[in-house]
Amino acid sequence: MKSKKIIMLTAGILLLGGIIIAGAAAAMGALTKTGPVLQTKSFPSEGVFKIDIDLSFDDIYITTKDTSEIKVTYYTGKTKDYRISTEDGVFTMQTMPASELNKRWYDYIDINFRNTGRVTVELPKDLAPEFDLHTDYGDIKATNLQGTVHASANAGDIELERSAFLKLECVAEFGDIDLEDVSADVLSADNSCGDIDFENIVSNSMRFSCQFGDISGTINAAKSEFTISAKTEFGDCNLSNQANGLYDLTAENECGDIKIKFNRP
Repeated sequence: MKSKKIIMLTAGILLLGGIIIAGAAAAMGALTKTGPVLQTKSFPSEGVFKIDIDLSFDDIYITTKDTSEIKVTYYTGKTKDYRISTEDGVFTMQTMPASELNKRWYDYIDINFRNTGRVTVELPKDLAPEFDLHTDYGDIKATNLQGTVHASANAGDIELERSAFLKLECVAEFGDIDLEDVSADVLSADNSCGDIDFENIVSNSMRFSCQFGDISGTINAAKSEFTISAKTEFGDCNLSNQANGLYDLTAENECGDIKIKFNRP
C-alpha cells in the first residue's frame, strides 16, 4: 500500500512538472517570437529651438552632420517604446511608462543579447538649440554640439567633447563627468559619487562640485586670469585661492582631490 502511494505521488509530481515545463515553454515561445526592432524616424529641424530627451534605461548619443533633419535611431520591443514628437518648436523623446504597455510578467524576461539600449540622435551642424537631456540608467555622450545644455544622469556617465556652448550644466549622481575640448560662457559640473575630469576647456565662469570623487583637468587659460575659490574637506588640493581675476573658478570637494592645471603661463 505504501509503495502504491509513493508511485502515485511520484506520478503527480511528474505531471505537475510537465505542466510547469509546458507553461514555461509556451512563455518562452512568446518571448522568442518578437525581438527588439530597430527604428529610424526623421523630423524637420526648421523652427526647432529645444531638444528634450528623457529616458529610463538607455544611453543617449548625440552627433551632428550635414543634414536639414533631426534623425533618431532606437530599438523598440514588447516592453519598450517611446513617445517622439516635434511640436511648437520642441523635439521631445520620452520613454513610455510601463503602465501603458500592458505586458505580462514574462515579457520582461529579456533573452536578446544585442545592445538595444542606445538612442542615437543626429542633428544639423548649424542647429544651436536648448538641450535638456536626462537618463536614469544610461550614459549621455555628445560631440560637436552648440547651444545651451542641461545634462543629468542618475546612474551613468556624461561625456561631452569638441563642443561650444553658451551655458553648460552637468549633473551626475553615480557616474563620471568627462569634458574634452569644450567651451562655455558659463560651465558647471556637479557629481555626487564619481569623478569630474576635463581637458582643454575654456569658460568665463566655471564651478565644479563633488561629494565623493576627484576633480581634475586642464584649463586653456592662464591661472592669473581667474578669481579662484578652491577647497576640499578630505583630500589634496593644488590650487590656492586668489582674487581680482577677469574670470571665475570655483572647485569644491567633500571627499576627494582637486588637481587643476592651466595650459598657459
